[in-house]
Amino acid sequence: MPDQVDPRWPPPSHDPYQDAGTEQINMNWGPPAPEHYEPWSAGPPPSGPALTPPLGGPVIPPPAQPTWWKSAGLWVGLVAGVVIGAAATFAVMSLHRGAPNHAATQAPSSTQVPASTQVSTSPPSSAAALPPNTEGVVYISTKSGKTHCAISTDSVTCEAQFTDSPIIDGQHANDVKVTNATGVQWTVGNMGTHPDTVTLDYQTYHAQGWTIVASSSGTRFTNDQTGHGMLVSVSHVDAF
Repeated sequence: MPDQVDPRWPPPSHDPYQDAGTEQINMNWGPPAPEHYEPWSAGPPPSGPALTPPLGGPVIPPPAQPTWWKSAGLWVGLVAGVVIGAAATFAVMSLHRGAPNHAATQAPSSTQVPASTQVSTSPPSSAAALPPNTEGVVYISTKSGKTHCAISTDSVTCEAQFTDSPIIDGQHANDVKVTNATGVQWTVGNMGTHPDTVTLDYQTYHAQGWTIVASSSGTRFTNDQTGHGMLVSVSHVDAF
């Protein structure tokens, strides 16, 4: 028996509307209308099974899907990662630059001065007080009578025939001066005589903020506030 052929396939070549009254024709035949796709920027078109016409017709493959959007998305993600990393690095560097340097603004630690080097601000209780004259000066003479000194609040000047003094204008300097903050200064001068001069014994005195310790080896003058002073004798003068 010969194969039975579907009279609807293939469709008649003549105008179906012409014979509409004599034979029935399936007017719904044909491949389904293509689905509506969004623009490529919204993503790839949906995939689905191949569209097959009725009654074993030829297979219609689905539209080919573009791949360019995958490469574009990869490049966009890579660039975004680089930009985000650079922004984070810049923010961290900005914070480090703006952070205050705590090590440079810390207050220096105080240093304790050993008791043996601390400056006394008051004279010894056993020191004998020497009052100043109306000019605020105390004149003293050593027990040997070889050295005479003038004591004021900011300096002490002593005069003697020093044997190791520097040469000034061709002769030995005979006056030496020490202040409450500096070393000694040598000059050539003449202190003169003063009726209110006090002759010292070998003991401790206090006058105009200076502590005076007289001994056979010399006379030591120490400023009570700064600790500066000098040890005076005819043979040598030592500043401290």
